Amino acid sequence: MLTPLKNFIEQKIELIDSNDFATLYRQASRFFDEDDTGELIPELTQMLLEVGIDPLTHMKFIPKYYLAGTDIKEFYVPDHILTISEFAFSHCFHLTKLTLSPSISIEGGAFLNCSSLKEITFRGKVPRLSYGAFRWCGSVKDVYYPGTIREYTMISHAGKLEESINLESTIHCSDGDILGKDIIS
Repeated sequence: MLTPLKNFIEQKIELIDSNDFATLYRQASRFFDEDDTGELIPELTQMLLEVGIDPLTHMKFIPKYYLAGTDIKEFYVPDHILTISEFAFSHCFHLTKLTLSPSISIEGGAFLNCSSLKEITFRGKVPRLSYGAFRWCGSVKDVYYPGTIREYTMISHAGKLEESINLESTIHCSDGDILGKDIIS
């Protein structure tokens, strides 16, 4: 008997052969029960990666639950990725370092409860950062942001990044550093 994931892959092999991973992930999220999606999407991703297929090379977004709950330690978002979908990396308890693409939009919950995340590097100014994108990531020590302190604090005070920093965090901006305690207070 085939598992639901293997059954799905067998039915969708033409999408994999044609590198149509955006459609594959959209169909996968509709194919599985809502309760199973959060477990099976990361499993699908890991199966593809294990056989040398990197779905992100063929997409402009990181799909919902892409690597949620996996043991990744670092992640570098490629330049061509424009959006990180909700819960894409949620509950990645071993993720310590994250480097984001220059023109990234991050949806709410994308990095929910990545409790070991220590370093976030923004390689460009953030066009859209949804509330709760980094909720419960309170271990962040260093944030590297290419904009000014004023630009960073505007994002943070809008409630978008403050849940990712703590009193000991240091935010490194183009015109100097600011401490988490100065933003949170």
